[in-house]
Amino acid sequence: MHNYNTGVIGIVLMENLTVPDEGRDGVAMVRKFLDAIGVNKRPQVPEKQKQSLEAFIAILREFFYINTLGGHREFPGQLGEGKICPGNIGLTLVKELRKLTGLSAP
Repeated sequence: MHNYNTGVIGIVLMENLTVPDEGRDGVAMVRKFLDAIGVNKRPQVPEKQKQSLEAFIAILREFFYINTLGGHREFPGQLGEGKICPGNIGLTLVKELRKLTGLSAP
């Protein structure tokens, strides 16, 4: 019998995974303008990063009881504080990882 520890583990991706219309600040306004004139580059999650995250989650699950995977804004109280991370593109990645790993949403 295993003695599993439970908890929340956060994985930080050091990149902007938002689309231009996310957020309600000056940065979002500039990004919307740049997108409108075709200058803004849409971020993408590299396949290697997806594979690394899937492997990392599998390793963590060997040592910890984890049944939930969520993006920052999916946890209670985050949207009310104006949190947009991990961004719509990041949230798509989180949903893909949930399908691959069988983990639940928060």
